[in-house]
Amino acid sequence: MEACLAGEKIGPMAAACMYTAIARHHGPRTRECTIFRLHPEANSTVIACLPGAWRHFELQDCANRLNSMEFSDDLLTFDQRDDEDDEQVWPLYVFLVRRLRLADQASLRPR
Repeated sequence: MEACLAGEKIGPMAAACMYTAIARHHGPRTRECTIFRLHPEANSTVIACLPGAWRHFELQDCANRLNSMEFSDDLLTFDQRDDEDDEQVWPLYVFLVRRLRLADQASLRPR
């Protein structure tokens, strides 16, 4: 299932916006990820939060050095390569970055 906007398939680019915003939020200068293993229940926990049509993917560990080096290939860079697809989703990216910052701020407020 692909969402369309102005006749364009935006699912992959929207996903790239999300994981780029999250990666840059947690490590603004991160160029590659370190090797890690997800908690055994991570995939089922995330999938339980998604609508049915989006439950077909699996989260992946970064289990080896090759995966670690490929990490930066999937991130959006906007200003570092001439990619019109990246530029088209810039507004979505900055919106997600702002929402992440607001969520962090809200989590730190005393209750």
